[in-house]
Amino acid sequence: MGKVSRVHHSRHHHSHHKDVKKSQKRVVKGREVSVQHTTTDNKIDRAAQLVLRAKEWASVGHAKQIIKKYGEDKLERMLMACENISTLTDYLGMSKGELFKIAKYIEVKLKHKLKHGKAYLRSNKTGLAHTIEYKSKRAFIHLGQALGEGCHKKVTRSIMYAAHAPQMVANCSGDKTVKFEGRILTKLDDAAGIAKTYAVTSHKAKHGKKIYSIFTKLYNGHTLRSYEYSRNKLGADEEVYVACDLMKGLESMHEQKLAHRDLHSGNFMVHREVVDGKPKITSVLIDFGQVVSFSKAKKLLPRVEVSRHLITPESLVKGKHRPDIRKIEGFAVGYCLYHLFFGSAPDWGEKLKEKNIKHMSRKKKASLSRKLARNIRSTLDKRKRDLEGMDNKHKGLGLAILALLDPDPKKRASPHAARLMLEEVIRHIRPHE
Repeated sequence: MGKVSRVHHSRHHHSHHKDVKKSQKRVVKGREVSVQHTTTDNKIDRAAQLVLRAKEWASVGHAKQIIKKYGEDKLERMLMACENISTLTDYLGMSKGELFKIAKYIEVKLKHKLKHGKAYLRSNKTGLAHTIEYKSKRAFIHLGQALGEGCHKKVTRSIMYAAHAPQMVANCSGDKTVKFEGRILTKLDDAAGIAKTYAVTSHKAKHGKKIYSIFTKLYNGHTLRSYEYSRNKLGADEEVYVACDLMKGLESMHEQKLAHRDLHSGNFMVHREVVDGKPKITSVLIDFGQVVSFSKAKKLLPRVEVSRHLITPESLVKGKHRPDIRKIEGFAVGYCLYHLFFGSAPDWGEKLKEKNIKHMSRKKKASLSRKLARNIRSTLDKRKRDLEGMDNKHKGLGLAILALLDPDPKKRASPHAARLMLEEVIRHIRPHE
């Protein structure tokens, strides 16, 4: 009995165990079916959500068609691009529907066009609201909104397309002058204190002439000139950072043996932004149309800089040692910083006219050089006395500016030396930087 009972119990236990296993399998299968249903439901939900999200930019039918033909991810990239681009400015110069068409074109058709060598796509050919240009793995949407104009170029707004982080950029376009600037900026790629460049492009205009474009970062501030005439806009700390960045820009150029030659306050951009929740101010050099090599710059003496009032005393005298181009350019930036710091441009008491200098005898030039040096020295001495009552921060900045303007080229600070002086001031402003 005991044996039978045990056998019976064993069979019953085995049968129960099988039933449990079957039950578990059914449960597992049921769970698998449930997961499959959930995944399918999620896919349907995502597609429905994308279609709903697309209503702001395109019709429901159009959105469904894109999902069917190109997939959900592609539609999401288009929507993300449109949403992010729309936050860049209050006025894009096109409707939401037109922006969506451009995003679709870039995401879907641009690759095919590039295979056929078409990188400049006119709006009248594509049927889009704006022209698209592609270079250096970046697509640019030409908005055509004017920012400024020169004799050989014009500057307009463009959008550097990206789904996640599009940017508003400056598009400087023109003839061979812009081509030359593009070469310089390519050489100075991402150098400190130099306007950031994203791409340099070229295309043939309708009339057959070649047009060159430089796409650079769009600096949201003003040029230094606007701050010179309304000094309350910049605090003392900010002036130190601006001056330090301009010295870095000069150093970047001089390392390549290049002279800017057009160093006036209209060619220094000041940019304000918030980084990690803190306000930040930077400045960069722009406009490189007058750039020459150091060797060519020396042949232009006494007038290396375009502006006449930036002629230095040593430039007027011929001797064994040719003037240091780096210090001449430092003098030019120092002149602008003097205006910013003291509230008015320095007056050396001499009207330097190129036509007069050109026809002067060597003796007269030497006499003018000595007189100019005396006048500069007199002005700087007076300003040094003004600095005595100022705090260390103001005094440090003022001394760095005056060091750039010393009439004696041997005592005059180079941009590198001036930067070190300014960085010392910055260390006192923010010790942990």
